[in-house]
Amino acid sequence: MLDVTCGLIVVGVIMSYMGAQRSLRWWYRQHSIRLHHEAEAIRNDLLQRLFVMRRSLESGQPEAIQQSISQVDHLYESLHGLSDRLSAFDLEDDLGLALHHLVEAWRDRWHSQAKTQNLDFTAELPKTAIHLPIEQHRLTLVATDEFLRITAANLLTPQVIFVSLSFNSHTYELKVKVDDPQVNKLQGSDDLKHLTQALRFLSGGQCSCHSHDESLTWQFRSTLTKSQRQGQ
Repeated sequence: MLDVTCGLIVVGVIMSYMGAQRSLRWWYRQHSIRLHHEAEAIRNDLLQRLFVMRRSLESGQPEAIQQSISQVDHLYESLHGLSDRLSAFDLEDDLGLALHHLVEAWRDRWHSQAKTQNLDFTAELPKTAIHLPIEQHRLTLVATDEFLRITAANLLTPQVIFVSLSFNSHTYELKVKVDDPQVNKLQGSDDLKHLTQALRFLSGGQCSCHSHDESLTWQFRSTLTKSQRQGQ
């Protein structure tokens, strides 16, 4: 009987390890795809615009110089957005503020689509600054962004998206609630399952999702280690 129990435990450990391995490969693939898209945008847009600007400035024509000035404005906005996507400017200072900017960007993205004009997209974030180790900030921000990407890929017209963040000296908790008649599509998403498992493994915390009627809640909770608290 003991041998059978030990065998089942070993099988369970192996299955858990294989599941974590698949989820971490998924996490790395998503990260690689995002970096590839950023590089393509730089090559196909920003670098091309810089080449045109150089030719225009070399011509010395007043009209060409004015066009170059307009191109500089576009380049500035594009580079500003790129720097925020690579590392939000307030990421090291305040997790709540960084999440606020992420929510604002996603709200604008959703509302730019005609079918989502009635979406209620809100957030409840701490009014005081949250200073966590930079790796905790980045992990939380990237995971939230990934969850919203998965939501956008599976749901065309969500009715409510609500993001909340709570924090005390030892733990912090992030929740995202989505209301949609077809929320089962999100619940059954392989990407969401991989995100949840990868986040558990990378953070050492708890990550889960559950649905009720037409609502799904995705929840992430992490306990800071002593060294992480001291590094705040």
